[in-house]
Parts: sequence; structure tokens; C-alpha cells
Amino acid sequence: MGWAGVALISACTGLILGVLTRQSYFYMESKNFIYLPLVLVAYKMAVMDVLGFFQTNILGSLSIYIGFRVTVATLLFMLKGAR
Repeated sequence: MGWAGVALISACTGLILGVLTRQSYFYMESKNFIYLPLVLVAYKMAVMDVLGFFQTNILGSLSIYIGFRVTVATLLFMLKGAR
């Protein structure tokens, strides 16, 4: 892909990290600490994953983040239904 690929991958990485930063800020500002694992995964992505390969680090961590998000949403849904 050459230099165009570098620009494309950089834009994708920036978009992903920007969205996760915004969500993490919202979760911590609302003091809803059930989302703390999501914040920590996003923090790990921003600090460590930019040093490696895009597919293994960024996309791999993003799938873990999405899995945590689905798990937390399911847990909250089940807890609200139990009341």
C-alpha cells in the first residue's frame, strides 16, 4: 500500500483511539465504575498498542474492548431486569 497505506492506517488508528477516549471520559465522569475494565483496555491501547502492528494490536484489543462492552451491557440489562 505504500505511503497511502500509512496515512490510511494512521487515520483509522486515530479515529479508533479518539472514539475510545471520548467513551472512557464519559464513563469516568459519570462515576459508573462497572465500565472500568473498558477504560483500562482503552488506556492500554493508547499507551502500548501503537508501538506494534495494526492488525494484532489495535484490532485485537478493539475486539476485546467490544467483547467487554457487550458483556457489561448484558450484565446491566440482567441486573435491571432482576428488580
